[in-house]
Amino acid sequence: SDLIKKCIKELINWARYHDYTNLIIKSRDYPYLIDLDGLPFNQEIKEEYIIDLKGAWTDVQKRMKKSIKEQTRKAIRSGLTFHESRSPDAIEKLITLLEETKAERISMGYKRYSYYYIQFLNKGVLYKLFKNKIARIFYVEDNSNIICILFCLVYNSKAYALLIGTSKEAYKLRAPAFIWYNAIERLKHEGIEYLNLGGLPNDSSRENLIFAKTSLGGE
Repeated sequence: SDLIKKCIKELINWARYHDYTNLIIKSRDYPYLIDLDGLPFNQEIKEEYIIDLKGAWTDVQKRMKKSIKEQTRKAIRSGLTFHESRSPDAIEKLITLLEETKAERISMGYKRYSYYYIQFLNKGVLYKLFKNKIARIFYVEDNSNIICILFCLVYNSKAYALLIGTSKEAYKLRAPAFIWYNAIERLKHEGIEYLNLGGLPNDSSRENLIFAKTSLGGE
């Protein structure tokens, strides 16, 4: 905490010396109040939905909406299977599915967006994260055809759901609920304590995403 505050104060001094009029500090997973040395500032709070995986698996299940478990059972009856990929080749398939997801959402009236929603995120970064063993790639198959992929970051006791790509037919087969349920269960049993489901955009998809994330037990 003290070191970070000292770094920020030095950055402020540098910005003043070079006559900058505004300084924007973006941070993720930063739990400390930032002392800006009496300078006027606007603080923006980012909403994120987090699943608490501590405690018993039955407690995690209870926080999920009934529909998630029902859709998961239907997906199993439809023959869907859950897997984890150990190959970086899955990233290319993920990008294909992200494009399909984007096209489907736009056809439903959502505004155009970039699935690389975090600054500096791109395909090359996804490969580096996987190479450095920070990323986990879960996927769902329908008769050997990959129809849904979830790309997560996992470090120590925390996980962050970065991207999910789904084909058009996967929605009808309940693949999204199926992959979430199984990924949450696997991470829980591996000792992960928190799964961050990410934030919310300020567009027409906001209410749908709130419903989806709370359905999984996110708070």
